[in-house]
Amino acid sequence: MTTIVHIISSSDTGGAQTLLLNILQNIDTSKYRLIVICNHEGHYVSDFQNYANKTYLLNFNHKNPLKEFFFAYNLYSKIRKIIIKEKVDIVHNHLWKACFYGSHAAQGIVKKVFNNLHGELISEVEESSLKLNLYRYLYQKLQGRSIAISHYNAKELVKLGIKKEDITVIYNAIDAIYFNHIHHKNIIHDNPFNVLCIARIFPQKGIDYLLETAEKLDNNIQINIIGDGVDYKEISLLIKKKNLSNIHLLGFKKDVRPYLEQADVFVLPSRWEGFGIVLLEAMAYELPIIASNTGGIPEIVQHDKGGLLFDVGNINQLIEHLIFLKNNIEIRKRMGNHNKAYFLKHFTLKKMIENLDKLYTNN
Repeated sequence: MTTIVHIISSSDTGGAQTLLLNILQNIDTSKYRLIVICNHEGHYVSDFQNYANKTYLLNFNHKNPLKEFFFAYNLYSKIRKIIIKEKVDIVHNHLWKACFYGSHAAQGIVKKVFNNLHGELISEVEESSLKLNLYRYLYQKLQGRSIAISHYNAKELVKLGIKKEDITVIYNAIDAIYFNHIHHKNIIHDNPFNVLCIARIFPQKGIDYLLETAEKLDNNIQINIIGDGVDYKEISLLIKKKNLSNIHLLGFKKDVRPYLEQADVFVLPSRWEGFGIVLLEAMAYELPIIASNTGGIPEIVQHDKGGLLFDVGNINQLIEHLIFLKNNIEIRKRMGNHNKAYFLKHFTLKKMIENLDKLYTNN
């Protein structure tokens, strides 16, 4: 049996965590023994513990810069000892810190190492040539093959100095069966029009754009946001301060299916996005999508077919799209049907697991 260690540096909500959980739940456990090394706190810790053969909880977040070197060496040493102890055959790293520590810890011990940034570093690379050069230097020092979550993400990895031939694109995916338990019935709500966003509450996801949007809309359009994050309290206070009654923070929800069932349209207003796994959940529920035209999103949402894209931060475009879909029921149905078919063709978990198994076996 092949032993795989999945190393992930954050256990909070996010696409990388959802993807890892999907892998643990669906990969062939008669073929693979699954070890997880993850951050010691976060929503996904108990899930990782439930589905992995063994889970190690480490602290990936150090806040004292004066002790940074000692913290880094200690974390590297712990990971390396686990790899040796568990006789690991494959190391699969998720997110930047895990890629950095996991790759170095595996050197000289494990031949098969895979690094998946899940779109991390995109904004930092784009906004600063200094950071680009720094991460290019650091990333080129990593052992192993890179996994990109979209073709856009693959181009970003090339910017970091990774050769195209050393990158494999494997789209994120969700379980079509899990998201098919309740079929979206294209329920027509006379009033109000229900808009759903599922995202972490922090700057990348553009939740502030939704607040600006809500200020310009009446109560016939209601915006519901599922998720938590570092900006949750700030956004909540802003909603109260502006006395907005058409936008609601619902917090973290383990099961989002009931909210997808009641939504009329799904919105993702991200500033940047390597992929956007929540888009697949909306597609599985036959929802039309309004999303930012950025990163890997256009590879998922086909403009005018499955939804409407808008320029990042363009509130007027976002509002126009919302009102247009609110007033055009048949177009919403057509887009939702297209999304379900497109999802089943390209983004099922079965397809992703097959691609991952090929990668583990052939490289």
